[in-house]
Amino acid sequence: MKIKVCGLKDPSNVAQVAGLEPDYMGFIFYKESKRYATQTINEEVIAKIPKTITKVGVFVNETEENIIKLVKKYGLDSVQLHGDESLELCDKIQKHVSVIKAFGVNSSFDFDSCKEYEGVTDLFLFDTSTESYGGSGKLFDHNLLKGYDLETPFLISGGLDLKTATALIETPIHPKCIGIDVNSRFEQPNGLKDVTLLKQLFSRV
Repeated sequence: MKIKVCGLKDPSNVAQVAGLEPDYMGFIFYKESKRYATQTINEEVIAKIPKTITKVGVFVNETEENIIKLVKKYGLDSVQLHGDESLELCDKIQKHVSVIKAFGVNSSFDFDSCKEYEGVTDLFLFDTSTESYGGSGKLFDHNLLKGYDLETPFLISGGLDLKTATALIETPIHPKCIGIDVNSRFEQPNGLKDVTLLKQLFSRV
């Protein structure tokens, strides 16, 4: 199982998390997020991250032009589209970097709605459905994922703490689930990622 640590915003914390060698590190380029990265993270900080770690930029309903501009500026390896992005945008972005398309899941979510994104997306990310765009810190019912029958592999996000993340690692919910995405439940009160807690998670992989 792969681990993505998202919402990093402090240079020293970025270096600490990179030292744990996660598979993905996520930086949020959405101005409405309290984890908006460009206020504190510059190109040099991301450039120091080992090449073995996939650097992901998280965007919400951003323009193609600005996404590509920031991909080049920060040397991103992948783009996570967390809004209402079109097939056309995914296709255009995928010509430059790999694409992760996020979907909010609840009891009424229809996984067939993801089908049209196959081919223009490298990974899906299933998060808890909210009125905004993620960041709720709440779980969704992972049993709903048993209804997924598409080919694109996916990550699970949304309110994962040490207990729930460990359970997903030890007993995968679906053969297409290749990893988990952790964020708010692995933070200290000051917004920094809790490296001690992350170490406990990594020890289970």
